[in-house]
Amino acid sequence: MDNQETISKFYDDFSFKQVKTGKNLRHYTITKNLKKKGIGKSNKILEIGCGIGTLTDILLQIAPKAKITALDISPKNIEIARS
Repeated sequence: MDNQETISKFYDDFSFKQVKTGKNLRHYTITKNLKKKGIGKSNKILEIGCGIGTLTDILLQIAPKAKITALDISPKNIEIARS
């Protein structure tokens, strides 16, 4: 198993824990700071390491007209984020 597969498997296995814990203070702190920087006016947002899409959902709320591209190394995380 190469390094990328090892990392991907770790995050695939971690997906379930992320679903259970949900949003947390860190997500809201990040979005609060992004709002101060004017992210709500942004047309494009690139989220690298989106996990199961928790922060992506919050970004959609504060910038509903933005085009958001969310990437993650874990196919399982992307599957959950899309659901």
